[in-house]
Amino acid sequence: MTLLLKVWMVLFLTSFASAELVDSKTVHLFQISRSKDFNTIQYELNLDENGSINQDEPLKIYWLKRSKKIYSDPLTWIQNKYAYGVKITEKSPESISFHFVSYPSKILNVIRLSDGKFKVITASQGCEMLLEKIFIQIDGGSFWIPTITSVELSGVDSSTGDPKKETIKP
Repeated sequence: MTLLLKVWMVLFLTSFASAELVDSKTVHLFQISRSKDFNTIQYELNLDENGSINQDEPLKIYWLKRSKKIYSDPLTWIQNKYAYGVKITEKSPESISFHFVSYPSKILNVIRLSDGKFKVITASQGCEMLLEKIFIQIDGGSFWIPTITSVELSGVDSSTGDPKKETIKP
């Protein structure tokens, strides 16, 4: 079996397993994957008993680690403070606005769409993108200071539904 086929099988099979880990009071928003390994950082929206955004803890962010067994792990203090954590700038029962602590110029908004589902929307190249995933290309550096050569945001154009990608070169 080729390496590419093995990688595809791991990603395909673990995508079904990760869906089981989502709690009924959370909504999966998007994930970050990296070129470094198969682990992903999951971003979920916490809901209260009425189906509105939990005002005390609107977001749940954690690692989904894939080894021989799939398990979740919280972000470390350093990861939360300097890399993958977020700063919430506005919140209401129906929406929140936030940005990554490591990249404050990209504002992400969680809104309830007309179908009742919550989605992340962000400005991207003159239009609005419904964000689905982020991929970080890491090429060298060190554990504490990795060399990030690009960050790719993927989703769909909110007005047309067409696939959309934005590449950020830090």
